[in-house]
Amino acid sequence: MYEFTRSQEKGYNVIMSGENVVLTGDAGAGKSYLLDKIIADKRKEKKQVIVVAPTGVAALHVGGATAHRTFKIPFNPIVEPPKFISNVLSGVDTVIIEEVGMCRFDVFNFIAFQILAANNKRANLLLDPIQLVLCGDFFQLPPVMTNEDKGILEAHYGQQIPAGYTFLSALWDQFNFRYLCLNEVIRQKDKEFSEQLKMARFGDTRSIEYFEDMSSYRPIEKAISLYATNKKAQAKNDVALAEIDSPSKVYLSKITGEVKESDKIVPDNLELKVGARVMSVINSAGMGFVNGSLGTVVELNTRTVTVEFDNGYSCEIAPYQWEITSYNYNNQTKKVEKNTIGTYEQLPLKLAWAITIHKSQGQTYDAVNIDPYCWDYGQLYTALSRCTDIKKLHLTSRINPKWLVASYDVLNFYRSHTWD
Repeated sequence: MYEFTRSQEKGYNVIMSGENVVLTGDAGAGKSYLLDKIIADKRKEKKQVIVVAPTGVAALHVGGATAHRTFKIPFNPIVEPPKFISNVLSGVDTVIIEEVGMCRFDVFNFIAFQILAANNKRANLLLDPIQLVLCGDFFQLPPVMTNEDKGILEAHYGQQIPAGYTFLSALWDQFNFRYLCLNEVIRQKDKEFSEQLKMARFGDTRSIEYFEDMSSYRPIEKAISLYATNKKAQAKNDVALAEIDSPSKVYLSKITGEVKESDKIVPDNLELKVGARVMSVINSAGMGFVNGSLGTVVELNTRTVTVEFDNGYSCEIAPYQWEITSYNYNNQTKKVEKNTIGTYEQLPLKLAWAITIHKSQGQTYDAVNIDPYCWDYGQLYTALSRCTDIKKLHLTSRINPKWLVASYDVLNFYRSHTWD
């Protein structure tokens, strides 16, 4: 058996049994680690498993495909049911939706309609229904919904839609979900820090005093800065790079096949200088760095760069090729196959004096400087929970209680269900 926490072990057993599950938990509680083990073991049992995510970058992180590609979902607000069932569902046993907190309810409707229709066909053939596993934390960043999207959806449904969370779908209850919550935090070892983050997760402003009193009073050298807006993060990186008085080099990406802007995890044109702060976006534990590792560029080469990571390791970073994939059902083999439909090649690095809170979701940093100005549900909690040590967290200003907000819909959702 793997080294699981108590709640991870329970989650493993329930999901392996085939039940439909909503798997959630605090940031850093090991949701992705658990799912990786479950996927591997289900495939050992010859189960057909597909993993999808709401965005291209999230899909790359989980080694899956986007929900839109898999289920042929329109990108505009969805007000009509699908006219077909994805052929992938002909042979799949388990569908896993990662980062489900960012999956808008109309997108979930489109997926759920297809799964339920496929299950009706399977019932006639005396086959087990497709297992649906949803993984994510609704207390973190909500689904993206523009004012135009909101207007179209509210006009169609005839009601106000505050944030469009997945669980607001009219088809949600059709799946009889078992609700599982991982409650042992792995990322933060300090018990008080973990407890205060739990309070912040629920929008409890009494936690603000702790974060202001216990965090570092001084900006932390070499720490990554987190901002709510892309404009602020980009400005920080642009200014810091310009201040380095040395020649720059621009590294260009290579693209083949079907690659959308949302699939690109790093910039097409990556400008670097010796002395630039960068972050790895891939795992390479054997080379001494992982996804989220921070370092400094020490040498620019023709196709590669040499980075000295903050943990002391130095290595030459070569271009990395990401495969953009899609799922299809092979009628001859009767199996679901993952096919490469495009490739994106670039140095697996991005400038890292600063990053947006949105892009930091799912990552862990040794030290962070946080601009606490936030406006969206769960935004500040997401930022605060990226760091492993409260002493290595610096706030650039005091926290306005209005910035630490949890959605009423999410609070009501969590309180209205029994969580194992």
